[in-house]
Amino acid sequence: RCDIDAVMAPARVVGGDLYDFFKPSADRLTFLVGDVSGKGLPASLLMAVSKALCKSAALRGGSHMAAVLTEANQEIARDNPEEMFVTALLCSLELNSGRLDYANAGHDAPILLRNRGGLERLDAAGGPPICMIEEHPYIGAVCTLEPGDALLLYTDGVTEAMDAQGQLYGRERLCRLLGELDRTISCADIIAAVQRNLQEYGAVEERADDITMLALRWRGPAKSGQNL
Repeated sequence: RCDIDAVMAPARVVGGDLYDFFKPSADRLTFLVGDVSGKGLPASLLMAVSKALCKSAALRGGSHMAAVLTEANQEIARDNPEEMFVTALLCSLELNSGRLDYANAGHDAPILLRNRGGLERLDAAGGPPICMIEEHPYIGAVCTLEPGDALLLYTDGVTEAMDAQGQLYGRERLCRLLGELDRTISCADIIAAVQRNLQEYGAVEERADDITMLALRWRGPAKSGQNL
């Protein structure tokens, strides 16, 4: 019922970006993208801890991503000796209905590519990065996907990639590209198109930040006899 693909390109040998996707139940898919401040081994270690604790909280917390994010923030903030922070976007998709529950901790809003045409930024949910305010109660939001709709989650390594003159790639350029894409292409092709556009812009030779993208398309509810 879903097409999903992801890519991660660290700026150094080890990176601080993270992504994950898993099924807490037969009818629900949870996925997330995050970005740890800083570089190198400390950021990579906090990335691993954040990914594990977000997944653990999601497996216990059901479909309400705001509650999951609130719990994960409390757990991660308790042991953060380097005083770094993590931006994160958590999403939970009901595979039979297309209902998307999401919560955002200081991360770039995902871009929704509507199958019927047009783009939407899912920016209704917001809050501070993880580890900024330990007891912050995050507030989530809900969006309904239609069959064929696709989502692109990404870290700021995409929009803040620079060309040889130091000019940012930017969200406007990213949205312009996504708006021109055929709505029938695969998630792997969506990501490949962004990668090509970054390369054409000259923004991948000397990366200053990790680049991570996750694309997901909901095909619609299961048909009779179809595997979940």
